[in-house]
Amino acid sequence: MRREELHEDEIPLSLLALQQAEMNRDRKKHPSPYKLDEFFCWDPNSDRNTVEAINGAAVLELIKQKKFPNWALFCYKELVTNADKADPPKVLMLENENAIMIAPRFDHGKNKIKGCLVYKHSGAEQELLLSGYGYTVKLVTPSLDGAYGMIEDFTTLMSSCEQQ
Repeated sequence: MRREELHEDEIPLSLLALQQAEMNRDRKKHPSPYKLDEFFCWDPNSDRNTVEAINGAAVLELIKQKKFPNWALFCYKELVTNADKADPPKVLMLENENAIMIAPRFDHGKNKIKGCLVYKHSGAEQELLLSGYGYTVKLVTPSLDGAYGMIEDFTTLMSSCEQQ
C-alpha cells in the first residue's frame, strides 16, 4: 500500500520530468519519445519480484489441471497478476483440507520451507501435514483473524519433511 501511495504522489513530478526531457530530447540519439513510466521511482508494477510470478504461474497450472481448491479462489486475482513472467515450478502445491502451500521451495539444510500459504480459519494455529508431489511436510500455521488468509512469502521451520 505504501508503495502505491508513493507512486500516486510522484505522478505529477514524473510528468514534469517527462515534459522537460522531451523538450530537450536529442532526436538523433533518442528517436522515440520518452514514456512516463521511465520517470517513476515507486511504480508498484515494476518491482514485482519473481516469487509472485512463480506463485501465479503455479496457480494457473493448478487450475488448468483442475487441482486448485475452490475455497482458495479468493486470492486468485492477486496471485495471477504477474503469472506470465515465470514458468510454473516443478512442485506446484502441497495441500491439506485446511491449507495449501503454493510453489513451495525447500531448504533441507536449514530445515525450512518457503512458499505462498493459503489457509482457512479451521487450519489456523495448528500443526498440519501438507502433502503432494511425493512430499509430506509438517508445519505450524499462524493465527488468522478472518475466515481465510494468505501469506505470500511464508517461511517456516519444517517439523518433518519426507519424500515418498
